[in-house]
Amino acid sequence: AVSCVKTPYCALCADDDLVFVEGVEACVEFLMANPDYALAHGQYFMFLDQPEAFELTDILYYSPSLDADTPLERLNDLFRNYQALTYGIYRKEVLILAFEKVGPFNQILVRELLSSAVAAVEGKACRLQFVTHGRSQGASESYKHWHPLEWLADDPEGLFTTYRKCRDTLVDLILSRNLEKHSRAEVCRLVDLIFTFYLVRHAPLTSLDHI
Repeated sequence: AVSCVKTPYCALCADDDLVFVEGVEACVEFLMANPDYALAHGQYFMFLDQPEAFELTDILYYSPSLDADTPLERLNDLFRNYQALTYGIYRKEVLILAFEKVGPFNQILVRELLSSAVAAVEGKACRLQFVTHGRSQGASESYKHWHPLEWLADDPEGLFTTYRKCRDTLVDLILSRNLEKHSRAEVCRLVDLIFTFYLVRHAPLTSLDHI
């Protein structure tokens, strides 16, 4: 479906979320004026849509823009305080590439993390200072291997085997852009460290002791 888009920009919207048209327009205007940015989005609030009330519960996505000059710096900034880029307003070719790279993977966690990583490698990501999305906290489909801690507890060997394939896909993309002054081994090592810190944040010591 993304490859059929005829405009330079496109975005995804979950069927239970909200999108503010004014925010989309502002993101498109920003991308038109800043060609080094792969995507733009604003802040996202969380909500519960219940019969008795429509409740705003939290501001979930608020992290700073990813505006470093190199792919590895942006990748590090993305996963140091990870918030998915899934629902940003994308340049069409970036979103097409992200879907191409996640195609071989079936796990929902890999698809989310890798697609966000691909976008960060391809260009900067702007966080505009206004609300662009509302994310529903209502019941959703259940997923297997959607969280690193759940995957680690259920199938640690599968987690790390899949990670290696994901890492290699990402490293290939980084090196193909010829923007890093590192060898392949060095880039692999740096990407491993970036994802190690991500894993530690989502799998604290007490949970690892239990596992």
